[in-house]
Amino acid sequence: MLLLNILLLAILAQFSSTILKRVAPLFYKESTELVKIKRDLIKTRTQLSSISAQDEFAKWAKLRRALDKLMADYQKLSSSEASARTSFQFKYNILIKAVVYFIQIGTFMYFRSTPMFYLPSDWVGPFSYILRLPFAPVGSVSVVYWYMACQHVLNRFA
Repeated sequence: MLLLNILLLAILAQFSSTILKRVAPLFYKESTELVKIKRDLIKTRTQLSSISAQDEFAKWAKLRRALDKLMADYQKLSSSEASARTSFQFKYNILIKAVVYFIQIGTFMYFRSTPMFYLPSDWVGPFSYILRLPFAPVGSVSVVYWYMACQHVLNRFA
């Protein structure tokens, strides 16, 4: 069970930014004002495309000015929302990485003397002492090295 928990911790650490991209839209929606401007923008564009600039120049010019104003408002509002969303994602990413880091440290400290599994002595030879660090019995693999092996495999697949 501990082997699986450490593997899940490594997966969480590896894919925290991907999880953020999936979760962030749930917490951060577009404002109703931006949606309204976008709807008005589409409506004005369709009206503008249905009017001939040569036949009804006054109406076309009025719609063109309205379209330009809506575009400016949309760009200003969308850029401010994009910066707010980026700020939110940055803070959330730092929070997730800090939580994962503290869980890793806590797991390493709590299970520091617990062997993950034992290896036959002829498989690893003199490296059995290194694989047991920090405090696992000789001939076993410690939590730290099991976590590093999981991270290595996940880095290969990611």
